[in-house]
Amino acid sequence: MKNITKYLIVLVLIAVIIASVVISIKSSVVTVFDQTESPAKVGIIALKNVPNTASLGSIDAQEISWSSESYPRNTGVNINLIRKISDSPMTFELVRTLAQNTENDGSEIWFPTVEEKNSNLYIEVTCSNTENLSQACFVTSSPVKID
Repeated sequence: MKNITKYLIVLVLIAVIIASVVISIKSSVVTVFDQTESPAKVGIIALKNVPNTASLGSIDAQEISWSSESYPRNTGVNINLIRKISDSPMTFELVRTLAQNTENDGSEIWFPTVEEKNSNLYIEVTCSNTENLSQACFVTSSPVKID
């Protein structure tokens, strides 16, 4: 009878140890990126003149405004100056990058040169190409023409 009691106590101790290990493993599991999340979206809203900000060789500053949705924290956006080269199909070429991976705060001030105030030039806000953006990202608006 004493031997059976000892075996039962040992079995209970083993069961308790195994349960502790299983609970410990479950609580340390890291959640991997959830593929069911909504894709990130970013799009330009407006390009507004900022009066009385002209400097030598430039015209008044422009405020570029955009919005984003489901965008990862601490991930910036890219702002590009592009030129329209075709209407059908609508095609653009990159003139220069105005801001790369700039803070996604919804606004950026840009000081265009006189040459950049051209009827074929546009501004676009796009998704960042950093490693922080591991999910799909879509641009939700057309480029805005510089007036």
